[in-house]
Amino acid sequence: MGKLPLGVILALVSFNFLFVSDSSNHTMFGLLFLAALVILFLSEIQSKLKL
Repeated sequence: MGKLPLGVILALVSFNFLFVSDSSNHTMFGLLFLAALVILFLSEIQSKLKL
């Protein structure tokens, strides 16, 4: 699976767990998916911020 489709899926799942669900366990899963998204796109983020 390509990086962009995987990133979109991770972003949607993270949004669902963080803002739609009402359980603390789901919030933790949302944060984990969000962290995975940041790790997946870390090189692009660093190049945009010139780090």
